[in-house]
Parts: sequence; C-alpha cells; structure tokens
Amino acid sequence: MAFAPRSGCIDWHGLFTNLRVPDWLRKMGGRDKTIVSICTGAFWVAKAGLPDGRTATTHRGTLEGLAKRYPKVKVAGGVRFVQDGRMDTSAGVSAVTGEQAGEQAGEQARE
Repeated sequence: MAFAPRSGCIDWHGLFTNLRVPDWLRKMGGRDKTIVSICTGAFWVAKAGLPDGRTATTHRGTLEGLAKRYPKVKVAGGVRFVQDGRMDTSAGVSAVTGEQAGEQAGEQARE
C-alpha cells in the first residue's frame, strides 16, 4: 500500500484535518502489508504511529518538521529512500522509482 499526497505538497499542516486517514493507515498497516510513503506522506504514516521506533525519511524541506513533530521516528536526512521492515519511505517519487530500478538491475545481474 502506498500513500503519497498530491504533487508539490509541502504545507503538511493543513493535511491533518481528515482524521480518518491515520485510522485507515493503522488498520491497513496491521494487515501484514508493506507501507510505502512518498514525500510528505511520511507525516500521515507518522501520525498513524506506524514508523514509531523505525527509521524514515521525507522531502528534504520537511525533515526537521517530521523529527520535531514525531520524536519516536528516527528521521534520516541525506537519503532518498529508507526501508525498515515493512515500512518504506522516500524523499519523493523519483527516489522510489530510482530505488526500484536499482533493485531490478541487481536482480537481472544475479540471473
């Protein structure tokens, strides 16, 4: 399951008016699924408590805000993609597609 707010969405403060989204993410996250957040989607996932005690990343312009607002999340700066168990977070869409391309190239090289 992937969660990404609309393109160019840096103002994450206004996103938290719909309180059903974190409840839905908690429900889905407990179903043995991999959760993927893209860009500032990390704030929604963090609001749901899913990355508590895990390492996560977000858009470089919101790293400090994520760390301050959700101190239980180990926020990683200077990286484009973080995979921690069944939690994948990325700095943006290009980071996810770049990571996936690298994995595919690695798989092809092993074959």
